Amino acid sequence: MGVIDKSILTRLPQLPDKWCWTTWESILAYDDRAFKRGPFGSALKKSIFVSSGYKVYEQYCPINDDCSYVRYYITPQKFEELKEFAVKAGDFLISCSGVSLGRITQVPQDFEEGVINQALLRVRLHNDVIDDQFFTWLFRSPIFQKQIFNNATGSAISNVKGVKELKAMFVPIPPLEEQPVIVEKLLCQSNGGDIIAEELQESQKSLSYLDQSILAKTFRGQLVPQDPNDEPASVLLERIRVEREKVGKKKGKGRGKRVKGLGE
Repeated sequence: MGVIDKSILTRLPQLPDKWCWTTWESILAYDDRAFKRGPFGSALKKSIFVSSGYKVYEQYCPINDDCSYVRYYITPQKFEELKEFAVKAGDFLISCSGVSLGRITQVPQDFEEGVINQALLRVRLHNDVIDDQFFTWLFRSPIFQKQIFNNATGSAISNVKGVKELKAMFVPIPPLEEQPVIVEKLLCQSNGGDIIAEELQESQKSLSYLDQSILAKTFRGQLVPQDPNDEPASVLLERIRVEREKVGKKKGKGRGKRVKGLGE
């Protein structure tokens, strides 16, 4: 898990010292549901919606980077049935279909309890590996968006492939201490970060001309001076991999029946 074949590594862009390439799966939280597609549409029919209760999170949230939007609610009983699709503060919600494929938002601390619908992917990160703000910037960058669209399927309407393919996407990881510094530099050099958000809002075509110079400088290590005291990302990821395996063994067997999400 997370180990990339050397033959593949030679085809990926060279990274600065102490950075490393890994897979999306390697930066997830210790949670079997850290990477969860929404339930099948039949689980959230309009006929079951009520005027108040638990919120249904829709694509509007990541498309507009706004988790406050709500149209539909479900009963407490239905929420219990779909609890594995529930959101919590810090979760990332990603749009998974249509022309707005690949938008992202983060659930705030003052969120409204609820579940994701079939058009969303919920992601929970391991913050000892990756900073939330750095991940948000990275996800919106051309290198990540290109992988999402290369992994898109469908003709008239695009949809992302299954969870397995998404988890295998390549992610460049700098040392943890360096990540917030990179974010600060990026915000300063891109007018407070509004450029990326505005261009993504206008059209997915903007992915081809987002600020490539900033991205290139980051990968060459020119944006942030390299600190010899920073722990190499590869060392940290290996430690996390070992810990994750231990956690997985402790969980053991005996899991009950669950509702499947799309792409599983």
